[in-house]
Amino acid sequence: MGDEYEQLGPPVNVPPPELGPPGAAPPLPLAGHPPPPPPPPLPPPQKLEAQPPSKTLPPGAIQSSSSNQGQRISEEKPSKMR
Repeated sequence: MGDEYEQLGPPVNVPPPELGPPGAAPPLPLAGHPPPPPPPPLPPPQKLEAQPPSKTLPPGAIQSSSSNQGQRISEEKPSKMR
């Protein structure tokens, strides 16, 4: 039974040393299916730059929103630990 399991391929969490460190090269033969094609490159944000700053939110609003998100995350962490 042990030999059959080894033929199917080692667990994903523990790749064989032959493939190298995890993330360097996915085990294609062990996976049994070709890797997904790389996502298409996103177009450069030229449209956002073309718009005048008056239409976009001021930097102060963006900073306040990011700070609010940080506070929410910090508040959620203690609740999850409890």
